[in-house]
Amino acid sequence: MSKVCLDGRQCHVSARLLALGSAASQRFVHHYQTFVATLTQSTRRDNILLMLLIVITMFSADHADPPFVHAVSRVQEHYAAVLRQYLDVRYPSQRLMLPRLLQRLTDIRKLSRLYAAMLLDVRPDDLKPLVREIFDLAYPEGG
Repeated sequence: MSKVCLDGRQCHVSARLLALGSAASQRFVHHYQTFVATLTQSTRRDNILLMLLIVITMFSADHADPPFVHAVSRVQEHYAAVLRQYLDVRYPSQRLMLPRLLQRLTDIRKLSRLYAAMLLDVRPDDLKPLVREIFDLAYPEGG
């Protein structure tokens, strides 16, 4: 896992560090590691396939504002059709590949829920004052 540091370099956060945390962070790390392993296997390290999955995930009507749900759904359906066509051309003998890939989209939603649960498990009073200020978290009483 990585993030961008203040000086623009990419810094790495060890998954082992998260695994030492709360039960919520441990669940997230376990599911994240399983997801990465199955995604790598499912996509066969095919970058085009991976990009199509990312685009399909980005255009999820679940997160669209009500006036745009239909339009976002149409865009997602378009990219799902492109994915289907790509699989038919690139992997013609792999008829079960599409359902396996669509299962990965379900896994992404599950990871998102686990990540949110992990974040909600953070207690602001356990954090250093600078971190609380950066994320605009409430200070404990008397702080």
